[in-house]
Amino acid sequence: MDKNEFTVLMFGARRTGKTSVLASMLTNFQEVTAGTNVTFSPKPQTMAYLQKKREELEHVFISKPSNSVWEIDPDPTSDIVTYSFKMNFTDVSDEYTITFVDIPGEHINDRQYIEEVQELLSKCGVVLIAIDTPHLMEENGKFNEFFNKTAIIHNLFLNSKQFYEADKMILFVPLKCEKYYHENRMEDVKEAVKHYYKNIIAHMGNSFIKDKITMAVTPILTMGDVVFSHFGKNERGLIETIAVGGEKFRPRHVYYKVRNDHAKFSPKYCEQPLVYTLSFISKLLK
Repeated sequence: MDKNEFTVLMFGARRTGKTSVLASMLTNFQEVTAGTNVTFSPKPQTMAYLQKKREELEHVFISKPSNSVWEIDPDPTSDIVTYSFKMNFTDVSDEYTITFVDIPGEHINDRQYIEEVQELLSKCGVVLIAIDTPHLMEENGKFNEFFNKTAIIHNLFLNSKQFYEADKMILFVPLKCEKYYHENRMEDVKEAVKHYYKNIIAHMGNSFIKDKITMAVTPILTMGDVVFSHFGKNERGLIETIAVGGEKFRPRHVYYKVRNDHAKFSPKYCEQPLVYTLSFISKLLK
């Protein structure tokens, strides 16, 4: 790979909200980098796609009345998708490319894709593990493994010896945190990440590789004023579940709502994974 190209691998199930975060990130990051020596911008094709996605997110607050509940993203990304950005430093002549590679959760345990996923993992510099926070937090984490595929991601790391040949960063990124943020439960979210991802954290912290690995938890409010409502239930009052593609069960319906009549598109902290990533890349360049 070219020395001026960096890859960020994004693991996470479909409907986790990875594309939404990239769309929300644009404004947040431009605010953060204003007045600094960093210029960061999406390449034209990526810009067009993310701008369309951002408009869809903003439209939610126009189209959804405050007393309604609905399911998010009926047409999620189902293939490996790349998003490319340009990065410049005012005191450096070189231009750098950062490519985010979105790996749908279904691909990481599919024999058709696993070799490609393993190769991408070995070459990337940063791994962003997108975590669907309602599945992490609700029902005492009952559905976390089935949706967020914690053990499968851990196994990918165990089987990628090349991953540890260079310095790497791993970011645990809980998405759709709005409900827990407004309930002042973000510490609970962090503790849940530490608990359910403890095997990955322990593996990366072992004495043989810990000096090469940087880890952080960076929660995100994807839309700001859209909060998790409930998992859909059947006529007996039990959460209705579904088995998908040979997977174990998970909720069939996941409902969200806007917070109140004054709700608006107001993502928070979407820039944090990128700030960590750019800081890490800057360290590598030095």
